[in-house]
Amino acid sequence: EYYAVGDTEDLIANNLIQSDSISEIIWKRVALLSQNPRNAVASELMAPAVNSMIDIVVTREGGRRAAVPGLILLVLSSLILVSAFLSGYGSKNLERNNVLVIAFAFITTVALYLVMDLDRPRQGFVNLNDSQELLVNLRHYFIENK
Repeated sequence: EYYAVGDTEDLIANNLIQSDSISEIIWKRVALLSQNPRNAVASELMAPAVNSMIDIVVTREGGRRAAVPGLILLVLSSLILVSAFLSGYGSKNLERNNVLVIAFAFITTVALYLVMDLDRPRQGFVNLNDSQELLVNLRHYFIENK
């Protein structure tokens, strides 16, 4: 459900709360079962796996909230403007090649767009859809094969 809600912050927050409560239930069960000496081997395998499962939720949420700093966008935009100015100023007495002008504008626009697109991991061209789809498929597999 976390992956299916898109960019709706309220639904994401609700899914994270639900995930935390489920993780807490699982962790308590692992802790309880690990106290039994007959479960020693299973506990040694299960506890790190459950811990990793809980940690990945925090890691993925941190990645979702990570943003390109405003200073980087400002510097990149400034560099684009300065390089466009210098390019135009340097060719003021020469004949302009329209293909180069269009290519320059296209390349700088694409570079700026891709940097800005990094801020939105759930939408745009640079996204996490493939990795999210793997987790959704794994969930469906577990539900179908109970």
